[in-house]
Order: sequence, then C-alpha cells, then structure tokens
Amino acid sequence: MKRNLLLVASAVAMLATSAQAADNSHVPTSRRIPPIPASGRFQVPPPAVTPASAKPAAAQPAAANIIKVAESKPYVSKGDTVQSFVDYINLKPGQEKLPLTLTFNNLNFQSASCTIAGYPVLNRQKLTNSPLVINMTGNLGSGSSQILINAIGPKDSTLSWVITTPKPTVKAAKPLEVGPGDTVTISGTNFCPTAQYDVVNFAKKKAEVTGATADALQVTVPDGLEGGKQKVDVIIIGQKAGSVEITIKAQPELSSVSLSSAPPGQEITLSGKNFSKTLSENKVTIGGANAEVISGDTTSLTVTIPTALDLDSNPAYGVPIFVQVGKLKSKEDVTIDISQRVY
Repeated sequence: MKRNLLLVASAVAMLATSAQAADNSHVPTSRRIPPIPASGRFQVPPPAVTPASAKPAAAQPAAANIIKVAESKPYVSKGDTVQSFVDYINLKPGQEKLPLTLTFNNLNFQSASCTIAGYPVLNRQKLTNSPLVINMTGNLGSGSSQILINAIGPKDSTLSWVITTPKPTVKAAKPLEVGPGDTVTISGTNFCPTAQYDVVNFAKKKAEVTGATADALQVTVPDGLEGGKQKVDVIIIGQKAGSVEITIKAQPELSSVSLSSAPPGQEITLSGKNFSKTLSENKVTIGGANAEVISGDTTSLTVTIPTALDLDSNPAYGVPIFVQVGKLKSKEDVTIDISQRVY
C-alpha cells in the first residue's frame, strides 16, 4: 500500500513539473536579458562609486559648444536575440575631472543593460529611438574603462554612445597690466580643477598655473617677456579655450645720468625707458639709499641724491643707480660719483 502511494505521489510531482515547463515554454530564453556579469580585470575602477542614473534627453549645449571625449562605433543586432557588446572608454589624464555626459543613440533596440568598469549604468532599461542622456560626472576614471552592453532588438538595430563635455571658454583676465612674477586671475568656464592639466601661455611662453577651479585659474607671469600687449592662450587638456590680451610691464632700463659727479642733495636726471607713468611706482636707489623722485615720465626721472650719502672723507666713485617698477628692477648699467657737499 505504501509503495503504491509513493508511486502516485511521484507521478503527480512529475505531472506538475511538466505542466510548469509547458507553461513557461512560450517565453523564449532569447527574449530574456541575463544579469550583467562582473567587470573584467582590465577595467579601471572610477574614483566615485555612486551609480549614474539614466534620464530622458534634456536640452544639451549646441554642437559647437561641446567636445567629444570618447565615442563608439555603431553596435548592430544580428538577430532577435540578446546581443552582447564589449568596448572601452579611454580618457586622457584630467578628463575625469570634467563634467561628463554619456549619450546613447538608439535605433530599434528595445531594452538594454550596461555596466562601466563594473558599475551599473542601465538595468534592463527600455529604449526608444530618442537619445538617452546620463550624467557621468565623477563616475569615470582616467585611462581605460570597460563598457559592457547587453541589448535586445530586431535584426539590424543599432546602438552607439558618445561621451561629451562642455567646451572650455575664456572670459577675462585681471589685472590687465602686470609684470613678470605677478599673479593673474583668468576667469572662464569648464576649466580643469586640477592645475597640472591647464596650460597658459604668455606670448607662447608657458606660465605656472598655481591654482585652478572650474571657472578660474591663478597664473604667475613668466620672466623674459617683451613689454606691451601680449596674447595669453589657455589650453585645457589639449583643448583650446580661448585667448585674452594683457599688457606686460617691461623691465625698466637706465641709459644715462645728467651729471657724472654730484654731492648729496643735488638734483640729477635719469634717462632710459619703461619707467612707470605713475610717479610713485618708480623706486630709485643710489648706492642702496632711496632717492626722492621729483618728476618724470616713462623715459626720464628727476631725483635728488639722498643725504644719507654725505661723506666725511674722500668722494665715492662708481656708485650704482637702480630704478625699480613693481617687482622689476633695472640692471646695473649706470653709476655716479658722489662728491662731498660744500657748505
């Protein structure tokens, strides 16, 4: 009797299993998108772990105002089955610091799953033929990151992606009149916040970028520039952002002095070029002592030999004269003999 009951129970179980299989047989396995496998060892993990979220296409910058950072070739469906596509996103060092947008362009694929460097980006996402836009800022690392896509759609469906960033622009510089060693702030948009990837050239001479944010660069004016208006070019990770014009204060030069010998308290006139139009910006020293600047312009300064050079003994010969404007100091080209004062 027990043996007969076991046989009946076994038969019922087999019938139930067969019925369940028959019930699921109408759903072909080719229509099911399998889970995305884990990332491969060749992937470069991004610095941020927050998954990006897909969103409908939003208003994007005009094509002239965006830069393609990376893009794929079209992936084409070979039939009405799940298609797997493996590719790599390659970013230059510093590009991972920029605002990044991932756009999927689709034609007839019905749904897709996607991981980038092992992180989920799409999970059985229903697709239309409209672009699908995903914010990837902070979710990609520099170097090579594997992108794995599983998608389903009719034969000859196509899918591709492109990663873009807004084009950097230069707005202004401040101050507009500077000399070597001075700091200039260049304002703009979409700069790299890591200074080493921002390049600023003064008349094709590279300057040091000492600080950077997305909208401002702190730059030290390099030495050896000619005076006058100079073009300053800004390049962000190889992309030209624009230019601004800055006036460079040239190094002051002394060519002659009106007297070869004079006592302290005597007025003398210095001739040269690149003196400041603002009289107070000209600092004149004679023998290391500050001389009062009485009058002058960009090519001539009238000063008084400082009384600190009063001599109780023999006259001093070959006393050097310097003119300094801001941080710029003339070379030791002109000297004067200091004689004793006559009372």
